[in-house]
Amino acid sequence: QAEDGIRDVERSRGLGDVYKRQLLTLGPGETRIALLFLSAPTAVVSYVMADQLDGDTELSATIVVVSCLLSVLSLSLVVGLF
Repeated sequence: QAEDGIRDVERSRGLGDVYKRQLLTLGPGETRIALLFLSAPTAVVSYVMADQLDGDTELSATIVVVSCLLSVLSLSLVVGLF
């Protein structure tokens, strides 16, 4: 306790600290669902949005293809761990 009667508050170490505290409060089921969502590939609708909004469609298509290929590994890993 500080001299002025106000307790010293534990300082946060940044945004990562906040996310760690939130993840620690999740139950096992919620953690599995969050990991599945995080390991899933990018939605193909992002290419459609890039096309409609005159964005970089080539980059969007590349990201969708690469994320689909990598999701085979990430989803296998997540399902294998849980």
